Amino acid sequence: ISIQTKNRKESLKSLKMFLIVVLSCVALSQASIPLHIYRPQPYEFGYAVNDHFSDQYRQ
Repeated sequence: ISIQTKNRKESLKSLKMFLIVVLSCVALSQASIPLHIYRPQPYEFGYAVNDHFSDQYRQ
């Protein structure tokens, strides 16, 4: 009986280690996916002013 329990404990250890290795590989493969970094979009710093006589653009 002791040989069977010893083999069962060793197989459970092996299964745990295998699952840890598989989960680590999955986690590392997900971490290596490059993120899409968007470039900044240009915008104007000024603003337009409309009055009764003319249009102006100020910065």
